[in-house]
Parts: sequence; structure tokens; C-alpha cells
Amino acid sequence: MSQPVYGRFDMLQGISTIDLERAREICARLELRGRAEDEVAARAAYLDLIGVTPGERVLDVGCGSGVVTRAMAKRVGPNGMAVGLDPSPALLAVARELAEQEGVGDLVDLREGDARWLPFGDAEFDVVLAVTSLSHIPDGEQAIP
Repeated sequence: MSQPVYGRFDMLQGISTIDLERAREICARLELRGRAEDEVAARAAYLDLIGVTPGERVLDVGCGSGVVTRAMAKRVGPNGMAVGLDPSPALLAVARELAEQEGVGDLVDLREGDARWLPFGDAEFDVVLAVTSLSHIPDGEQAIP
């Protein structure tokens, strides 16, 4: 009996190499989920619980379309920064557009990278979140120090 293939049913499998058209399709789905009433309430609740406040530097690992990154940006402004990390240049391009459209482009820094090997120094952020992203990362335990 063969082993199951990790992520074979995951719509985000191979995300780092998708084109802009596919990124727009995925982001549309992520944004739709992000606007759902229960998602909006849950996001507000966990951002309240962890105490994201003005002036902080926060990291959203696996930011996708930037739903959480933008919500954090609104809380850290005007002097903080919300950094979104994702392995997909195409998703990041769409996330940049959405941040600009939502008026938080100056508070958002979107970077390409892998959650298993973060391209940041120790203690560079006040808050680090990985909302729903660990389930999409092969060998995701490597992303948890």
C-alpha cells in the first residue's frame, strides 16, 4: 500500500509557481471567505486577544491575499508595520493591489518567503501569526520553532 501524497487535494499546492490569473482566482476565494460574518468576528476576536496595537511590527506568515495582514495594518497604524510573507509572487502581487485599494498600502510590507525558513531576525516582530497556513505547508512542523 502506497503512502498518501501530501496536499494532493490542497488548492494551494504548488502555489509558489502559479501565474497571476490563477492567483486572482485563489485570492477571490480567500477574500470571499475573509468577508464572511463569522470570519470577520473571529479575526477581530483573535486580534483583540493577542493585543495588536498601534506602532507594533507584526508578521502574517502565509498571508495569501492579505486579509489578516490588512486587518493588522489597520490596528498598527499609523506608525507600525504589517508584514505579510507568502511563497507566491503572484499572490503577493494581488495582495499589494488589495492593500492599496483598502488604503493601507503604506502600512503593509509584502515579502516572498517560506514559513519553514523565515527570512527575518530574532525578535524582529511584536506579534507573529500563521492563520490557516500551517495546514498547507509540507513538513509544517519545521515552521514552528
